[in-house]
Amino acid sequence: MNPVIQTLSLILIALTLVSLAWSTVGVRRREGRSSAAPLRPIEAITVIPQMIGFSVESDRPLLLSTGGAPLGGEHTLIALAGAELASYLARETAVGQSIPVFLTSEVSTLPLGYDALQRAYNLRDLPNRNGFTHARWYPAGSRSLVFAAMLTATLHSDQIGGGVLVGSFGAELGLVLASCIRRGIPVIAGTDDLAGTAIVYAMSDGALLGENVFAVTGYLGDRPNQRASLFAMNFLRVTVILALLLITLQQPAVTDFARSVVDSLFR
Repeated sequence: MNPVIQTLSLILIALTLVSLAWSTVGVRRREGRSSAAPLRPIEAITVIPQMIGFSVESDRPLLLSTGGAPLGGEHTLIALAGAELASYLARETAVGQSIPVFLTSEVSTLPLGYDALQRAYNLRDLPNRNGFTHARWYPAGSRSLVFAAMLTATLHSDQIGGGVLVGSFGAELGLVLASCIRRGIPVIAGTDDLAGTAIVYAMSDGALLGENVFAVTGYLGDRPNQRASLFAMNFLRVTVILALLLITLQQPAVTDFARSVVDSLFR
């Protein structure tokens, strides 16, 4: 490995550990006070409580999906994030009678759906409520129009009251979101695909962009270590941006351009 890259990697790991430890201590101190530590606002977070309330009151289930995100590859993290969010939503809607519907096009992600639903009901002391039949696999593959069609059909067949689509989706997600708009179904979405991200930003009620996909469960959780991880993430984001700016400013082309601008302004 390049010595410079190795050194920068070690520095980043050290900063991560220090910022996480510092954030944990700071959050625990704030928890004992009347005011909670402020967090960076995310628009999609404000949509989730409304979606949960509507699902419970109208007795209409939520549609949860990780799309074509498999386990064991580059999409593993977003598949786990989607499943964790699904478990939270199932736990919050367990006070009603409707059971969320979990859809995936990757067979390796199907056990995550089973576990997300059943774990939520076990935490609510509702072990008899079986979520297995509501975790479904459609063998369509990633970036598939067929899977998008199945998502769209589920909106009608299961009388869906809201959608949370966090996983691996491409431009085909536009078909699902267009159907949600026609039916007046609120939906939040997040994906690791660039084309899918553009669709999400333009058409969803709440867009989870970039690392917000992995931060949403921390916002919804009430444990200090979850909130501490969010502060550490924000600190590292600012640190990386500043480091990139410093590296860029040291490039000869940038330096020459800055000098030419200064000369032209003060000539």
